[in-house]
Amino acid sequence: MKPDIVFQIYNSAILLPWACLIFAPNARLTQWLARTYIFPFIYGLSYSIMLFTLLFTTKESLDFMSLDGVMRLFASKEGVLVGWIHYLAFDLVAGLWAFGDAQKRKVPHYLLAPCLAFTFIFGPFGFSLYWILRQRYLLPKEI
Repeated sequence: MKPDIVFQIYNSAILLPWACLIFAPNARLTQWLARTYIFPFIYGLSYSIMLFTLLFTTKESLDFMSLDGVMRLFASKEGVLVGWIHYLAFDLVAGLWAFGDAQKRKVPHYLLAPCLAFTFIFGPFGFSLYWILRQRYLLPKEI
């Protein structure tokens, strides 16, 4: 399948769990998604298959220790696609973790939702916002 089509499929499908987390926190589907981590699993499995396919078909030597080496890995649509699915998977893992943690800590959803939205769009920035927010809602054994 062409990388552009795969990109569109994965980019569109990821909207479902994020919409559930942000707009329907109490829905059964949301609770199931938060418990199972099924989307990160599917994305992680897909990522693994695409990564190993890329590694075994590329003629470039792998170099993760220099910026130029990493740029060469992203020089093809396939390389960027693998990297993008990596981002989508791990940003969702961070969002699911924050969602579950916020429920345990009884963080009001109206405060969590912007953190989730920023995690979806800007990954570590949104996660950092939630990390700051969660300090206000310590669990009893953490005091």
